Amino acid sequence: MTFVELEIKNKIATVTLSRPEVHNALMPEMINELTNIFSKLDTDRSIRVIILEAEGKSFCAGADLNYMSSMINASYKENLEDASKLGQMFKTIYDCSKPIIVKVQGSAFGGGIGLISVCDIAFSVSSAIFALSESKIGLVPGVISPFLIKKVGFSNASRYFLTSERFDANKAREIGLVNEVFKDMNELGKKVNELAEVISTNGPEAVIACKKLIRDVADKNINDALEVSKEYIAKSRISKEGQEGIKAFFEKRSPNWTQ
Repeated sequence: MTFVELEIKNKIATVTLSRPEVHNALMPEMINELTNIFSKLDTDRSIRVIILEAEGKSFCAGADLNYMSSMINASYKENLEDASKLGQMFKTIYDCSKPIIVKVQGSAFGGGIGLISVCDIAFSVSSAIFALSESKIGLVPGVISPFLIKKVGFSNASRYFLTSERFDANKAREIGLVNEVFKDMNELGKKVNELAEVISTNGPEAVIACKKLIRDVADKNINDALEVSKEYIAKSRISKEGQEGIKAFFEKRSPNWTQ
């Protein structure tokens, strides 16, 4: 039985969380499937962009209750190993070279917010509800913290880590967790498909480089960032893709990677 579905069409991969009966709550088998799928998509040169979505009413309600219950009597070492697998899943998605757009509906709690945090672009319906509820039950949002703090910043992470309060889609947009909010899934879906198509027609190597560039310069001071960024532009200008793109622009034709 699979808990994550994968569909590939027109250079776009759609990854779907498929445990709607439990609000797509995460458990070991699902974590393993997500890790394997994103590892494969990362090295698949035919894929230009990835859409992460969920079946049913909710995006992801965090950890599966039965899974959490099974870990109560586990040792520190067993819990450490378990957390390592979860952390590796998030890191695999975060490190994926392909741009990832995530669609959010319903509940996005705990690990669900972690999944949003490791994606590049996040869109939500206005009715979605978010929460980092771990501290309410005596836990911490451990392995998602490095990714979430990068996404929303120290101050916003402090508030929601410590209070466990729920917040709506507009607040999620305000703190930078999601990029845009839509009235319903139909409107959201149209926008996601539109952007996925746009990205899929951009230079594939340039898109990968852009994603890496953002990560490489984000935490550097201006001088170091300029040193890194000038190497990026110089390399892109002399690359086969860059040369083809410039020639196509001046010759008023589509570049060869769109064929």
